[in-house]
Amino acid sequence: MNLALRWLSPALLLLSIPLGARLLAAPANQTAPTAPRKLSLPASVEPFERVELHARAVGYVVEVRGERGDVVTAGQVLAR
Repeated sequence: MNLALRWLSPALLLLSIPLGARLLAAPANQTAPTAPRKLSLPASVEPFERVELHARAVGYVVEVRGERGDVVTAGQVLAR
């Protein structure tokens, strides 16, 4: 039994060195990938209900500023 301990102790010590080195090694610097903040997808918009529109004043449309598919913002003049 003394002979088994004489060989087993150094063998276990040698096998534990790579494990200890792996535990003590500094972790690699990792950064999480950033997700895109803007997402554009094809879509179509359909009305929930159809209604008739009437102008508050009598007149004619002289100019239409925009076409189908244009991006518009709130308050932007679309017809004059």
